Amino acid sequence: MATNYLDRFGFDEWIQRVKAAKTHAEHEALGREMADKIESAYSNESTRKKPIAAIRKATLAALDGASCPSYLGFSGRGDDVSEQPFVMNFLFVGEPETERDRYWEKLEQQGLTDKAKQMLIDAVSSDSDTVSANGEPTKPAAVSIEPDYTDDEATAIRTAMDYKGMSREEFRKAAELYYARNIISNAEKNQQDLSKVSTQELMENKEYLRIKGRGEELAKRAIAAIIEYNNQQKSPDDRWYISSRTVADVGKVGLRAANVALNELGGHKEINKQWGLSPYHRRGDTRQITEDISLTKEETDNAA
Repeated sequence: MATNYLDRFGFDEWIQRVKAAKTHAEHEALGREMADKIESAYSNESTRKKPIAAIRKATLAALDGASCPSYLGFSGRGDDVSEQPFVMNFLFVGEPETERDRYWEKLEQQGLTDKAKQMLIDAVSSDSDTVSANGEPTKPAAVSIEPDYTDDEATAIRTAMDYKGMSREEFRKAAELYYARNIISNAEKNQQDLSKVSTQELMENKEYLRIKGRGEELAKRAIAAIIEYNNQQKSPDDRWYISSRTVADVGKVGLRAANVALNELGGHKEINKQWGLSPYHRRGDTRQITEDISLTKEETDNAA
């Protein structure tokens, strides 16, 4: 029976909250909430694709025609970009940095970079309405825009300021704080020395699920564990060929992370030379490598 991902992750209740959300910040929080639920349930990147796809499809259908914060995002048809609800920006599989680079590259190819930047400017200001004492939006006085902006950029900034009733100082502060907080948050997460974090924490603590390098670190530990296991076996038949698939299974990571870790060590052929193993070793064997090797079990045993 096919898994009902919508029921499993409480989609009906969640999408009602998304529909009621009016700000970009609310959409971001709800998107991350759903993504974290899925990542907690499926630690392997490849197994998260189906539930993420089901949630994305249902979300687009439920918000079709709805008035909500938006951005330019991948439509799901190749690399086509279209205007989508802002919450979609946080429902994805893969490393955020990789997806972001591909996103801006495709926007540039399609001539949509300026439009995307303008929508981000709107996102910065739209969550920070300024009102006067009588509850009416304040109207900023005419201000000059610094000469380092093009005419189009200056016009976009003035339009956003006028639309939201923000002064130049308020707008600059909102934009700078938004950008600074994102930089600090990402830097603090990505500067951690993951080699000092326990395997169980890396695998199970959702705080680490989106941190850059997590997959590669787990893949390196998986390779080390397989090498140690192979060296302990007296019979070649009991050893395992180290490939992207076996590394991904032991480390519970995606194939991309497994390949990165393998390539840093010279590739799978080079690693397996020491035992004389070929890629066809143990083909057809019904036994799974995870029945012999477990990163979390090994860590527990070592601690004991």
